Amino acid sequence: TSTPGARQRTGAHAFWRQHCRYLLHEVGASDPDLRADLLLAGMAAEQVRHWLHDQRRDLDDLADGLSNAALVLAQPHP
Repeated sequence: TSTPGARQRTGAHAFWRQHCRYLLHEVGASDPDLRADLLLAGMAAEQVRHWLHDQRRDLDDLADGLSNAALVLAQPHP
């Protein structure tokens, strides 16, 4: 995964993207494809490492923030 975009080309990423997309679609969220990508981007290893090590964020606070973001992204389309 050292080349740009390599993470998105793995089978694991495709699986998790499809899983997130399915769940978002099931709750009626608009644009589940984009929302699935947003969720996965926030949980990418390099992003989490940056938050924890470079920005010195607290792990529990980070987990709460990601959980809240997931809940917001899962809101049904009005």
